[in-house]
Amino acid sequence: MVEKFLNMAKRNSVRLSGIINDLLDLSKIEAGKMDYKFADMDINSVIDYVKPSLSGLAKEKGLNLIAEVTNELPHINGDSRRLEQVLTNLVSNAIKFTPEGKTITIRSHIADAKQIHANECFAEDLKKLTGQYVVVCVEDEGIGISEKDLPRAFDKFAQIENSLSRKVGGSGLGLPIAKQLLEAHNGTIWCESELNKGSKFYFALPFSQKEKD
Repeated sequence: MVEKFLNMAKRNSVRLSGIINDLLDLSKIEAGKMDYKFADMDINSVIDYVKPSLSGLAKEKGLNLIAEVTNELPHINGDSRRLEQVLTNLVSNAIKFTPEGKTITIRSHIADAKQIHANECFAEDLKKLTGQYVVVCVEDEGIGISEKDLPRAFDKFAQIENSLSRKVGGSGLGLPIAKQLLEAHNGTIWCESELNKGSKFYFALPFSQKEKD
């Protein structure tokens, strides 16, 4: 019984710490005080960091976490730590909302802005894209999001209302923080989803200037 309460206290402590960190990050971003260290980098290095760091968590839940990357992608100009934060959030969410025995896949590829299509609620963001981009996708086989809820996916404090989302909790700030971090990279984020059929969260980042030249 004591061990049960200790484990519960530990989980609540970790959850509270996560919420506080999200609030601090959001306040820094909105105040224009978030620190960035931009450099030419390969997005696959971010995937190579995040996948092993979350594989144990996925395994504990009976999930298969895999990566299918395109090798030798053009470099982007990014802050690797902030992009790791974005991808960690997306994969962590996928783990939270995917039932045991399912698979979560991280992919990377190149796409021209003209080839990128999404639900009309993301049309304004995608309309700003021009040229070629490195795209990362986190695909899960989880609970999904209904079409009517998609426009709220990246709203602050939004937590799509269902029994599982109430159970796992969270600040509702992870996705809006990811959106703003990507906008600081001249990129964007969007998703495709269907209720009870899983979700695909995408983000796109422009090639670095050296790659364009």
